[in-house]
Amino acid sequence: MVQTNNKTKTLKISYNKDFFLYLIKTNYVLVFSTDLDKKYIHIPNYVNIVIKDKNLEFVYDEKYEILFNQFSTTLDNCLKNFRRTYRKKLFLKGLGYRVSISDDKKVLMLKLGYSHTSFLDIPITRLNVKVNKNFITVEGCDAVEVGNFASKIRQLRRPDVYKGKGVWYKNEIKVLKELKKK
Repeated sequence: MVQTNNKTKTLKISYNKDFFLYLIKTNYVLVFSTDLDKKYIHIPNYVNIVIKDKNLEFVYDEKYEILFNQFSTTLDNCLKNFRRTYRKKLFLKGLGYRVSISDDKKVLMLKLGYSHTSFLDIPITRLNVKVNKNFITVEGCDAVEVGNFASKIRQLRRPDVYKGKGVWYKNEIKVLKELKKK
């Protein structure tokens, strides 16, 4: 919410335990932290910070209005997507297809009908992978990383167009082809 004063304008956000304000040399950095990720926003020099109660107020001169609008847009986007987690669910369909996760939760082990077990390293700093029987749930703060990792899992055994065996996304609808008749 922007309020107009004589020669300055103010933007207020509520300050809680998930926000950190660091002073690095002469510049401030606002840090949003979650369990899986941290997001950093550099606060420009033309913005002054005032902490009142549990609110952070960003004060700037009117001559920097265009630059401040860009900064406030970036800040709004971080606040909107701050707590959001992206999730992809996959399941294994096929006889003998199994999935498990290592004890240190760094490696995904998949038995997909090949003569060997496939291993896939989990980027543990950004993603959280859960396994339940033949279901895999990939969660994270970044939608691109979640989608890319789910795609890597799926590429190990794409669904067969005739029998339907393979790694499927949950709620994925594919029409199977009919087998040739003799």
